[in-house]
Amino acid sequence: MNIIFKQWNCLVIVSKYLKGGFPAIYLIDANNGEQIAKATVNLIDYGIEPEPNHCYLKDYSENQGIVEILAGARVVIPIQQIRFGNLTATLCKLSPQLIEELEEL
Repeated sequence: MNIIFKQWNCLVIVSKYLKGGFPAIYLIDANNGEQIAKATVNLIDYGIEPEPNHCYLKDYSENQGIVEILAGARVVIPIQQIRFGNLTATLCKLSPQLIEELEEL
C-alpha cells in the first residue's frame, strides 16, 4: 500500500514490536527503501496495551499529521486519543489488509 506523507511517496509496512508483539507500522520510502517514519508507538512501558488488531499512532513531533494521512488512506480507523505522560497517542483499528499482512508474520 502506498501513501504520500509530507514530501515522500511511502510504502506502508506492518510488523510487530519485539516487546509485547503489538502491531508496528512503518513508512518506507518507495524509491530507495529508507525508513521515513515509525507511525506507531509501543506503550507497554506505561502499562497500556492495544486490543488485538489495534495500534497506537504517534501523531506528534516529526509524525504530526500521520493519523489523518493513514485514516484518509484507509490504513487505520481512529478510535480515540489517550494520554501517556505529557503526550497523546491515537488508538486505531488496523485495516483488513494490514490485519491480513500481520497474520502472515
